Amino acid sequence: KDPARCGSRNTRVAGWVMQLVAAFTQNLALSVIDGEGPSFGLIALYYEIGMCFGPARACYDQLFTKLLSSRGLPKFCRFDNGKTRKYRTPLADNRADELQKFLDELEAYLKQKGGSILGYWGGGEKHFLDAHLDDAQSFTVMNLLEAIRYMLDLELNGAVPRGHPLFNCRDGVCLSTECIGPVFCGHIKQTPTFKAHHGGYDSVVTREFVIGLCAAAERARLGKADLTWNGKVLDVAAVRAGWTAGEDTGYKREGERKKRARRGK
Repeated sequence: KDPARCGSRNTRVAGWVMQLVAAFTQNLALSVIDGEGPSFGLIALYYEIGMCFGPARACYDQLFTKLLSSRGLPKFCRFDNGKTRKYRTPLADNRADELQKFLDELEAYLKQKGGSILGYWGGGEKHFLDAHLDDAQSFTVMNLLEAIRYMLDLELNGAVPRGHPLFNCRDGVCLSTECIGPVFCGHIKQTPTFKAHHGGYDSVVTREFVIGLCAAAERARLGKADLTWNGKVLDVAAVRAGWTAGEDTGYKREGERKKRARRGK
């Protein structure tokens, strides 16, 4: 952590970062889970969940991956906040037994590996995991998005603090898998069913990105190389420049276009 900058000083997240780097240096188990679907308070109605797990230094094509999805099923209507909205069928409703088996496999793997980490990239996964995991005391459940923001001297809400090289950047810093996938994980090829905002792709890209950043930080700490990874310089200014993107990404613009089309009907 650079003391000259004024990013987050949250001690809980600082502990996560130390554990994350230790997991990389000792090649411990790192698992990532990603859910797709709406959240209502503490309730997450996920219609798709992807996960990947393996040793921290394992290549992405050597990981154990699994996807459970009801993305292709018809949507159902739900009265929400005075409006009728359509949502995909949650896994807990139509594939409850498979969902529990899915989570049992993940939990069994984490328990047998000392110092294991189960990470998620923000969102409602924390509440979902709290509700579905039987014993989360044997491993660490970690918000990887907050941990990476801490490592990069950002505030935990993503704000760029004063004194930061990109403090005046109007577009902000985008850490969406839609951005970090092509920029830093271009070697992971996308397909119509394996792309940003799909559970399988997001879990793999998140893990690859986090491990890559840990590797770069460790090399820089040991003085063995510049802070580079995957051919890109990861100094503070370059990293943020690489992730800088407008808030209206292509994914969001497409969603807004569909909403306008529906309202026009």
